[in-house]
Amino acid sequence: MNILIVEDNRILQKVLSIFFNRYLNIKPLIKENGQIALDFIKQNKNKKIDLIFTDLRMPEMDGIEFCKELRKTDKLTPIILMTAQYEKFLALEYEGVNEILMKPFKLDFLANIISRYGNPIDYPIP
Repeated sequence: MNILIVEDNRILQKVLSIFFNRYLNIKPLIKENGQIALDFIKQNKNKKIDLIFTDLRMPEMDGIEFCKELRKTDKLTPIILMTAQYEKFLALEYEGVNEILMKPFKLDFLANIISRYGNPIDYPIP
């Protein structure tokens, strides 16, 4: 399973990377903002991405703009928006987001999402 994480917070990048490596044996792709992620996707059209986790607030291109731009060419790849901003919920259903993961989140919530979109997880998550 190929997972793309679009997140500018280096600590969260590291936590997610450790989680995916340790519990799922997946080395996620990590990009610092939406523009860098879009550029990567455009330059690597032959690399299938199965699931995208994106932050809402990032410099240069935020998560909503990233979703809008990606949905112009890719309507199928599931996008999970990570945010601490509850008030954005209503507007987001129109932006091509499949689910919203509220920060801070527990790793078992993350594991549940991954199970729904591809990799079943058969062991306890801390």
